Amino acid sequence: MWLIDTRTMEEIKDVLEYASKTKTSLTRIMLDNMVVPLDNGDVDVSMLKEAVELINGKFETEGILGGRKLSEGALALISKEIYVNPKGGNGVFTKIQDAIDQGIQKPNNEWVSIHVAA
Repeated sequence: MWLIDTRTMEEIKDVLEYASKTKTSLTRIMLDNMVVPLDNGDVDVSMLKEAVELINGKFETEGILGGRKLSEGALALISKEIYVNPKGGNGVFTKIQDAIDQGIQKPNNEWVSIHVAA
């Protein structure tokens, strides 16, 4: 059993092609850096979602989002990240309640990850 780190859709396609032609003990594909920070503090997770869909359960998936390791179930569910820092910053809320009130559309039926700096 082994895993491979991937950083782009091209790398995932290469791994899947290799695995389709070769008997392999690959069990897990790591999806690294597949979120794109946006100027407003959100992140674009579309590449991460596309990767999970492309792999389609053929292998376990794991990714890093905001410094946390996520399983394949969580990877498919998170649609947005919000950052809270009392010191402020570009695209960062200074209060948790403001992040919830202003950063999450209502009604909301998707997972949102809120990161709070100490």
